[in-house]
Amino acid sequence: TREDLIRIESVLDAKGANARIEPSDDLYSHDSSLVMGFNAHAWVRPDAAVPLTVTGTTDMPFACETREIVIDLAGDGSRVEVGKALLSVTDVTASDSGVRLNFRAEGEDDPNMHDRYDFRATPVLVDADGKRHAGSQNTSAGNSDSWRWEIEFPPGIKAPRKLAVRWIVGFHRVQTPFRLEGVRLP
Repeated sequence: TREDLIRIESVLDAKGANARIEPSDDLYSHDSSLVMGFNAHAWVRPDAAVPLTVTGTTDMPFACETREIVIDLAGDGSRVEVGKALLSVTDVTASDSGVRLNFRAEGEDDPNMHDRYDFRATPVLVDADGKRHAGSQNTSAGNSDSWRWEIEFPPGIKAPRKLAVRWIVGFHRVQTPFRLEGVRLP
């Protein structure tokens, strides 16, 4: 899961004693929507002798295989199965300001579902003449079973027919142990 990307396994104080404590429900709240990047946290005893030594492991997924997936905006090709994921396009809206659509992925308990859409690659809308128009991801939302990405394209696209996105079908996991010595609390 995303929570396992960085694991803190121990926090020792300057005397070698365990400095970790369980957080109080009265004091602790966590809003993951405000977190940028990957992080882990540990609560430390107020009487722990500093500096601290923190050990743990990172377990990061790196894309090792991607494919361009082409999805029709209507008809039989509007739902494409890739591995355990079912990909589709919903809510296509064309206006004077451009074309907006929702790209959706559904699958059973895939902890990497959000990461499978390759946001570094430019999504493309293909028109009736086969011309490709670059777009950009606007927002995303979801959970381990379903994700939705809103994608925007410029105005003036003649009869949009297909969406092409890069989808990560394989990950290589890299585990790295770490040891931080001399950690001082603010």
